[in-house]
Amino acid sequence: MSAFSKLKKQIDGLFDPVLKMEFCCSAYPMRPKNGYATRSIPRFYVKLDKKIIWDFPKDFDVDPRSSEWCTDNGISALVREYIDTPVSEILHKEFSGEYLRFGYNRKGSPKTSRAKQSDPDVVVSLTDLFKAADRRIGKEKLVQWSGSVKNFKAYTIICVRLYGWEGIIKQP
Repeated sequence: MSAFSKLKKQIDGLFDPVLKMEFCCSAYPMRPKNGYATRSIPRFYVKLDKKIIWDFPKDFDVDPRSSEWCTDNGISALVREYIDTPVSEILHKEFSGEYLRFGYNRKGSPKTSRAKQSDPDVVVSLTDLFKAADRRIGKEKLVQWSGSVKNFKAYTIICVRLYGWEGIIKQP
């Protein structure tokens, strides 16, 4: 978990502080009938002002009997790839981790994988959220990029960055 703590600190440091956004991970132990936890199921989620807006594996069609996605889900590698990408390339880069790990190949056709995507719009959802929240991306470039966003939740982040929380009607 210490490796994730370093990753979390780096990605959270890229978010605009106005958003009150954070990327989190929790591990839930899987206990078989003998009572001892032999493995843990990771849960990755993004919170915006204490509300969860992206959740893995909940938002994904994952086979619960498969243990392979628990250890090799690719989310940490995707976040690392995002952090290491130069700012000038972020808005137009096709991140390999999203398509290869979430059940689709780069051409968008289904791939045989244990973690199949249930909703094609969620394929690019994580990096779209990161791009919308990234304080290194100026507001002018953010507005230009917003026309190509496929994730509705990213629009919420963009609106908060442009107009503040006062410009958004919060729902309970």
